[in-house]
Amino acid sequence: ASAFVMTDMVMVLGTTLSMIGFYNSLSHSPARNAWGRWFFVGIAIGLLAKGPVALVILMIALVPWLALTGRWRELHGFPWLSGLLIAAALTLPWYILAEIKTPGFLRYFLVGEHFQRFVVPGWQGDLYGSGHQQPKGLIWLYASATFLPWSLFFLALLPRAGSCVNEITGSDRDWHSYLALWVVAPLILFTPAANILPAYALPGLPAAAVLLVSLWAQVRGQPGCWIRRATAVAIGLVGAAFLTVTILARYQPESVTNRSERALVVAAQSYDLDVQITYWGGRSFSAEFYTRGRVKFTERTATFDIFADNGLRDAVAIPRAVASEIAPYLGPRFGPAGRFGHRILFVEDLDQGEAS
Repeated sequence: ASAFVMTDMVMVLGTTLSMIGFYNSLSHSPARNAWGRWFFVGIAIGLLAKGPVALVILMIALVPWLALTGRWRELHGFPWLSGLLIAAALTLPWYILAEIKTPGFLRYFLVGEHFQRFVVPGWQGDLYGSGHQQPKGLIWLYASATFLPWSLFFLALLPRAGSCVNEITGSDRDWHSYLALWVVAPLILFTPAANILPAYALPGLPAAAVLLVSLWAQVRGQPGCWIRRATAVAIGLVGAAFLTVTILARYQPESVTNRSERALVVAAQSYDLDVQITYWGGRSFSAEFYTRGRVKFTERTATFDIFADNGLRDAVAIPRAVASEIAPYLGPRFGPAGRFGHRILFVEDLDQGEAS
């Protein structure tokens, strides 16, 4: 996840810092107030990285935990005033300046990104990304894959976990329930969501790691020879899978998901730096980036009729699946210029157009 240009990992930093700060603040440590303030710093990081969703994830974990443990009264000693001031000072200036710079940002960000993206399948209102319509509840499967190979070791604990539940008491019970709610909080939030990505499960990963180690030590004790071998095999298999995907992405990009349109844009511009590129079908954010916003999109063959009189060299990118059906509408002036991923590029021959 750290290799992708997205803010999810920064939000994980914020939620992790908040959860650590909250628990330590309620554990009556000498630095209780300091830990409480770090809780609000984490909230600020989450709000700046992904918005209110970070706060919602925290509340889904913390409110049930406080209810289960009955530790509501300990919140009286929490540094609410100084903490809220810290969070406000770190976040409000950015939100205010963003709205001033781009009017309508708050409505788009708060309503669109945090409500419509959540409840509207295939939401098309995203200015900088795309909706990911998925079956509801798929986040749990994503989490199991995200936690590999360690999710397999959680399964190995299940046969003996039930008999151990009654033996966990006091601070251990509070600690394990805290970690468990931390793990499932993002999964609960995104269970009814239609627009999800595997990265949405990441806020629970730090807690899952600590919970696995703690439960394993309590249920199974020191790892024996077989579990050490199983661990080595699991790490090796996941590492091999990751290496395979990496090699394919580098040398056979068409065999894996490749959304970059850089090669296609470069090929089209090699004919003419001022070439007008048109994509058949849905929007491509990569093409918008590499053409600096000059790319066009269409799903109407009538659009091709204006190419002859627009005074520009045109290039059209058509998905391979429909290329044989759509290409004839371009006319004899266009010829194939190469295959790029799942698209075929057609470029206009201006000399042929003038001769005809």
